[in-house]
Amino acid sequence: MGNKKSSIKTGEEIKDSSEPLKFKTDISDIEVGSKTSTATFLCELNMSQIEVEWYYCSKRLHPSHKYAIIDDGFIHKLKISNVSENDEGKYSVIAKGIRSEAKLYVEAHCKSKDL
Repeated sequence: MGNKKSSIKTGEEIKDSSEPLKFKTDISDIEVGSKTSTATFLCELNMSQIEVEWYYCSKRLHPSHKYAIIDDGFIHKLKISNVSENDEGKYSVIAKGIRSEAKLYVEAHCKSKDL
């Protein structure tokens, strides 16, 4: 007859309000050496079903032939096709006010790196 709290677990992730939203994995800098390359930024949140926004400098990105935005639960990706020098710069992902930033570097000429 007591008023015990119970929780029912389902197949979906339940958001726990006691833990704040955060990045488990931030996006990382990427360096590409070819103009025909594809670059993919990836981040992981500690909660699923969170909408994110991707930005290049201060311009919001939307799905197109150039940009693929992939939401796979906890994992979010921005895939940039046919990377050119014009794509070089700062990219960021924002999820409910929290931000992760990284840079895309495009090598103009393929050079062998010193080891």
